[in-house]
Amino acid sequence: MLSALALLTVAAASEPWHPRGNVEVFTSFPTDVGLRGTFEGPGRLRLTGSAGLLPRPYLDAINDTATANAWYDDKTADLIDAALENALVLRLHLGWRPFPKQGFQFELGYGWIGLGGGLTGSELIAAETGYDLSAFLGDDYPFAASASLHRVDASFGWEHVFAGHLLVRWDLGASYTFQATADVHHDFDAPALFDPFFDRVEGKANEELVKVLEQYVHTPILAVGVGWRFQ
Repeated sequence: MLSALALLTVAAASEPWHPRGNVEVFTSFPTDVGLRGTFEGPGRLRLTGSAGLLPRPYLDAINDTATANAWYDDKTADLIDAALENALVLRLHLGWRPFPKQGFQFELGYGWIGLGGGLTGSELIAAETGYDLSAFLGDDYPFAASASLHRVDASFGWEHVFAGHLLVRWDLGASYTFQATADVHHDFDAPALFDPFFDRVEGKANEELVKVLEQYVHTPILAVGVGWRFQ
């Protein structure tokens, strides 16, 4: 590892530095659509950041794939759908473009999905936790669900530049969820006397949701971007 970094440092020092940057709109299926910026420094080392949203059709694609392969059932998919509704997706990657006159590049970095969430019903929470909420609550009462995913991203791809500035990029890669957190809680007024009961139900729901997210929500990535190169 140290020798590789030393070689990159030597390469950076031995050639002229021509700083450049990219700004683009992109989609990474099946995780996000958004904006991305890249700065390329000495030795063609790159720093890339992006911000986007997880669209409903992309989340449906993740759940449809999982249920088709029996990784989890439809009720769990509905809970994941509620927890990741309108989620924000952020990434920070380090990369390298190894060939001075070619557009091939690869990246490795961190991705985060969160700040979304929506409502689900007590019937779904009962199905996920095994608690008979219908006997306790009667009607189907609302529960709020949200989740955050911490991920490792890796990709490789190619950048094509036309007329000196127009950029078209494609990437192939994968994203692995190494840690997740969840927050499922009742979204209605209830007497404080029942707090211990809700603590058990919500704790179990959070535990089950985190387990599924960490075990199964790992995605291949197909990314396409169009933007402008500054150099």
